[in-house]
Amino acid sequence: DKSKFNERTQGILRGMYCWRLNVYVFGGFRDYDVLNSIEKYDCIVDSWQLLNYKMPSALAKLGVCVT
Repeated sequence: DKSKFNERTQGILRGMYCWRLNVYVFGGFRDYDVLNSIEKYDCIVDSWQLLNYKMPSALAKLGVCVT
């Protein structure tokens, strides 16, 4: 199933933002580690991509706001 999170960063308590048929997912927890990763879900091709960009700090239980 391509629509599952990337296995390397599958986690919980992540921030999410939807923009132009993509869902961006930031940080979260995996096992006992806090993540600084950013993933993008492409609704058209039904797949996740782990982005090369990282957040400056690892965060979980976060909110996302775009201006």
